[in-house]
Amino acid sequence: MVRLEEVAEGCPETTRLYLEDAYLREVEAEVIRYVPETKKSGYLVLDATIFHPKGGGQPSDTGEVVASDGSRFRVRKVLEAGPVVVHYGQVVQGDPPTGRVRLLLDWEPRYQVMRYHTAGHVLDHAVLSVVGGDLRSASAFHGPPEGYIEFEGELGAVDPRALEAEANRVVGEDRRVYAIWVGKEELPGKVKGAFNLSRLPDLPRYRVVVIEGINAIPCGGTHVSRTGEVGKVRVTGIDVSGGLSRVRYRVE
Repeated sequence: MVRLEEVAEGCPETTRLYLEDAYLREVEAEVIRYVPETKKSGYLVLDATIFHPKGGGQPSDTGEVVASDGSRFRVRKVLEAGPVVVHYGQVVQGDPPTGRVRLLLDWEPRYQVMRYHTAGHVLDHAVLSVVGGDLRSASAFHGPPEGYIEFEGELGAVDPRALEAEANRVVGEDRRVYAIWVGKEELPGKVKGAFNLSRLPDLPRYRVVVIEGINAIPCGGTHVSRTGEVGKVRVTGIDVSGGLSRVRYRVE
């Protein structure tokens, strides 16, 4: 059995290109290591990637890695081993890729996740606007077929339509969405409407995703550049169980 930590051991930190430009669909990178699992499947480490790993509320990206000799590696899932991003998949043509390769992102699924993730941050604002009070996030999932944001405690008798209306108001204003990097000591003064501070790891600096005039939330995910790209937000339900409140949503 292949252990992820062993695949990543000794590899340099992966440059995560999606953190600077979520719209990159195709780039070149260098193969650092390939570890076979079976004759055709294995784990690939690159010096840089446009593939977002599973985590932070997002599902894994998928796509292909193509070598100059025509060999093709299908990326089925992307995982993290500390600072190293590991791509798991199958060789679908030729041999395992080596040297300089081309990364091809499955764009439509990624773009849908970008819309979902920004919608989740818009809904964070809507919940705070409608419910108010001191809220703490528990978890989230930003992807099809249905996303959710989850909070500790009970939200009370909240009308899902009120959340939906506020979310779609923000979406309709086509506000700018962008990321900034801030040091640990700067973080408290830069965040706004963020519920996830208690869950943050201790880091020297943080990426904060800002929806202009609405909120600023620590986040390592991929987002659209304006709220108008989200489309319509539909709140599909609010579930309360085990001391948690989950707001479910879709984007259309």
